[in-house]
Order: sequence, then structure tokens, then C-alpha cells
Amino acid sequence: MTVTRSLQLVEGLPVPIERRRKPSVGMKSKRGFLRASGGHAGTDPPQEDWSRSERPARWHGQPRRVSTVLILLGCATWLVAVANSAFAQAPPYDLRPEAKPPYWRIRYEAAKEPGGLIFPVTYTAWIPPGVKTLRGVIVHQHGCGEGSCSSGLSGAWDLHWQALARRHDCALVAPAYEQPEGADCQMWCDPRNGSAATFKRALADLGTASGHPELATVPWAIWGHSGGGHWAGGMTLLEPERVVAAWLRSGVPLLEADPNRAGIKPHVVPDAALAVPLMCNPGTKEGVTATDNKFKGVWPANQAFFKVVRSRGGLVGVAIDPLTTHECGNSRYLAIPWLDACLAARLPTKPGEPLAAMNGDEAWLAPITGGEAVAAQGFGGDPLTLGWLPDGQIAAAWMQYVKDTAVADATPPPAPTALRLAGTTLSWEAEADLESGLAGFVIERNGERIATLPEKQRNPFGRPLFQGLLYSDTPPQPLAAMKHELSAEQAGEPAAYRVYAVNTAGLETPSARPEQAADGTVTLHGREATVLGTTLRYETAEAKQTLGFWTKAADAAAWPFTVTEAGEFDVEVLQGCGKGQGGSPMSVVFNPGAAESKLSFTVEDTGGFQQFRPRVIGRVTLAAGDHLLRIQPERIAKAAACDIRQVRLLPTVR
Repeated sequence: MTVTRSLQLVEGLPVPIERRRKPSVGMKSKRGFLRASGGHAGTDPPQEDWSRSERPARWHGQPRRVSTVLILLGCATWLVAVANSAFAQAPPYDLRPEAKPPYWRIRYEAAKEPGGLIFPVTYTAWIPPGVKTLRGVIVHQHGCGEGSCSSGLSGAWDLHWQALARRHDCALVAPAYEQPEGADCQMWCDPRNGSAATFKRALADLGTASGHPELATVPWAIWGHSGGGHWAGGMTLLEPERVVAAWLRSGVPLLEADPNRAGIKPHVVPDAALAVPLMCNPGTKEGVTATDNKFKGVWPANQAFFKVVRSRGGLVGVAIDPLTTHECGNSRYLAIPWLDACLAARLPTKPGEPLAAMNGDEAWLAPITGGEAVAAQGFGGDPLTLGWLPDGQIAAAWMQYVKDTAVADATPPPAPTALRLAGTTLSWEAEADLESGLAGFVIERNGERIATLPEKQRNPFGRPLFQGLLYSDTPPQPLAAMKHELSAEQAGEPAAYRVYAVNTAGLETPSARPEQAADGTVTLHGREATVLGTTLRYETAEAKQTLGFWTKAADAAAWPFTVTEAGEFDVEVLQGCGKGQGGSPMSVVFNPGAAESKLSFTVEDTGGFQQFRPRVIGRVTLAAGDHLLRIQPERIAKAAACDIRQVRLLPTVR
């Protein structure tokens, strides 16, 4: 088989599809998309977003180049030609975030052959940075109609769903079917109409692009809303051996023919699907307590689905949202912990192994209309009349959710990292709390709180979230940025900044200010520093975990810290430097200003930037109280000054 595709390469990496070129020889343009003759039969080849900005450090400083590459893979020939153009997508599908690693995007045109997917579709994958081998895929599947379909374009950027994927070394994948308003949703939400085959093809192509070929074969945990619930349930029934669990929000697949819905083909429930955990999650106003709206048929459909699956011993439960109609509301605060429990129980420990069975001894049972859950062990009634829950912890969360959706959480969110001050812009990075997501941030300057983000919290569909929330459970565009503008006066004065994360349960990150340990030592790690400048950064890779890219003399790192017992301290710097790169003079200033104390040292070549060597560079006397330490090159002797993993203040008297 010969397959041709078009890509443009810059510095060994393809550029995003927004960069355009005229068609090269042998290519023909059709509706703005460059097709290569001999492409996949019946469909246009996919369009891919790649990044040229995050390339390996060894490529930095190389001249830009455009390459034409011929790659032979077994019996398949891939022609990578210097040609690329974006298909002229119509609103609202033309608005999407930029995709660069760890995000990967691929788009397919509508199929031409009978039985293929009749709509164009985009798939975006987020892959947790640093993961070596993926264990699974979390699929976040939107519902029907232009509004819901276009919301899928931002699904992979949702920080809360990323937290679930990160915990289990899974990719987060968000499809976006370009269904025109009023078109038949069944043409994609029934996976037998081409969307199942296209989804699997996308996983293979995204796996190749991202360097994770296992993406094509790992299991799936699927969340779906409305038509996405039809799709999630349908995929479970078609390929139960691949599905870890499926959450069906306001939509389930049809299991019996309905003369009033002749366009919907019923599914068959294979025995293997009975081992897959399923959760039906309708809103109470979808036929439970309100029966006079267009969504009134959702509850009867859920009842019918539950009856068929549960009567055969299937692991299916029901969680009625007590607040909503068809919008997703606060469903994620039960869906994510539920999927977390299922992933923890079922994902294989080794690639290629089958999914594990759920532990029946830990199961709980609950009435499908709400109430009290009970342990399955010792239950004297008919368990098949009650919904299934994976364990007692999820049972407790379920009881709270079906009451008022206020699922409790006693764990604070992770601390923000990579704090940077560049000019007047303070920026940072943060991960969401798995249980309660991310509501916002508190910004502190010299111990005083100066701002909260967002300034006005608003979410018409549920708890306020930093990223906001659309009807279909994805963040709105443009995506919220983790940054705050300081006044010129604030930015121009030496100060200690801290940013605290707040989850939707109202819990804050514990104070991150380093304090003196019991033995008198103060340890200042690179991840706790405020970066002042433009190129210096904290590198999170397991082998690095250091301040690096110190290529500008204007860049500095600062640490606020607290001394509880005054004294004299040796200052130890854990420093690395590449071979032949030593010689940069560095200044270490305590409490910059009129009463500052200053030490200096010259960077030593350690044979590698991540070959760290502890060095005592001087001695300082500090009073009890709050302090600020700042390290900055006086000049850059070679390409970069050094990497610094940590600084320790060691008491001279213990």
C-alpha cells in the first residue's frame, strides 16, 4: 500500500497547519485542502497540528530549514512533501486553541464511501508531560448540535479532566464532530456509522505523531454527554474488551427498536459488556420530576437501559442529578472520582494484558432514584433491582451527589509552579485538584494578598471554575490564562510573590513559603523559586528538576523564606554546568535593598548541566523572620550560566 501525506517541516519538526504554502508539484488543491492523489481510499487525508517551538534543547540555535523527507516504513511509503494548507473550516469549527506539545491535533474530512463518517471531525489529544508509556485513553465526548460539537474543540485543555488522565498515565482525547445544525446526530453518535472506525484511526495517527504508538491499542475510559452518551454506550457494547468504564450523561444507546425513532438502530448487549462499569446520569428535569419539556424522554430511556443491563448482572448504576435538565452541571464531581476508581481497579499493570475485573467484594448498591447506598456483601434483597457502585468511598460521594451535588472534599489543591515575573506580568502553571478541580488563585506580595483570579467568578452550569464551563462540560474559549498584571511600581520593587490555588470546595494550597527545619536547615528548591525574566525556567523532567535555560544575565531566581531561629549559615548551592560552559560570575543577594547581604561565586564546570555538585559559596548571618534570597548572573560567560537545583542554608552551630 502506498500512502501519501502532506506536511511542512521546520527544524526537523512540522509547523502548525495555519502556515500555508502553494501546492507543490503532484499535489492538487480542493476546497482549500491540499490532497495528494493516492490518499486513503474514499477520504481526504488528515490534517495535523504539530509544534516547532518545543523542540529538544540540542536544536536550539540551529538555523531554520525546510526539509523534504522520504520515509520507508516496511511496505508502506510515506511521502512527506513540503506542502500544507488548512481546510477552510466554517464557523463555529474554525475557533480552536493552538495545539503544540503536549497537545496533538488531527482532522479528517468527511468520508466519500458509503458507511463512512459523513461529517468532518477533529481529534485533540493531551498527553501528560513525562509519561513514558501510556496506559489508557480518557475520552471526553460532546453531545449533538453545533454548540455541543464545537465545544469539543477545547475539551483536551480541561485541567480537571487532565488531572484524571495524569493520575493514570492516560491520554485525554476530545473529538469534535463538525455536525451542521439540524443534521442527523445519529450519523456520528451511533459509532456504527463510521465514527468508531475514524476514532480508532485517529488514535493510531495521533500515536504516531506524538511518539506514543501504544495509543492505538490501550484501553478507553469514556465520558459522554447526550449524543455522546449514546456514543459512549455504543462503543462499550461494540468493543467491551477495550472499555474500562463509561459514564453516560443524559444519553444512552437504544437496546430495543422504537417505531417512533426509526432512524435509531438498536444495539445488542454482549456478555462481555456486563463486566464493564457503567453509570447513567440523567438530570432530574429530564423526565424524573419534570415531564413537560423536550428532554422528558431521557429518564424512560435510562430506565429501559438499566433494566436490560442490570437484569443480566451488568455493573450499571444510576445517579440522578437533582439540579439540572440537560446541561452537565456538577456531574464531573462524581464522574471523575467514579472513573478514577474504575481505572485504578481495571487498568492492566503491563501493556497488552486484558482489563482486570472489578472486585465484587467491594461493591455497594443504591436505589436508582436516590437515597441510601448499602454494601453488597450481606445484602439480603435482590441486588439486581439496585444500581451498582464500585466501592464505599464512591457510595458516599454518590449519596451526597444525588442529594444536592455538593460532593465533599477535604484535600487541598496542588501548589502552583513555575512562577515567573517578566516585566509587569506575573505568570505561573498549575494542575487541578482531582476531586474538586480548580476554582481560582490568590496572589500574594510580601505576605499581603493583592489579587484573586478570576476577579468575578461565574458559572451558570455549576460550581465556579477558573477555566469556566460550557453546557457540554468543556472550558470556553479563549482559554483562561494563568497570569496577572502588576503595576509598574509593584514590578519595579524587590518583592516576594506567592500564588495559591483554590479548588471548588474552597480549599487553598497550604503556604508554600520554605521554613527552617528542626535541625536549623533552610532548603530552597528550584521549583519554589519565583523566576524573574524571560528565558530562565524550572524544568520539570524527572532527570532535571532544576532551574535551567539561564542564558540571560537579566534573569534571576528569588525565594522568600522564614528563619525561626537566628544565626550564622553556610550557603550551599547545588549547581550543574555543561562541559566547557563554566566561568559565569553569579551574585547571591539576601534581602535586596539598603540592608542587603551579598555573596558571589563563579560557576564551575561539572561536566553536564544536570551533573550537580554541592558548593559552599560563603556565609551569612540572618535574624529571625521573613527573608528574600535572589540569585542572578553578573554576566554570561558562555552559552548559559548554569543550572541550580536547590540552595541550602546550613547553620554553622547545630
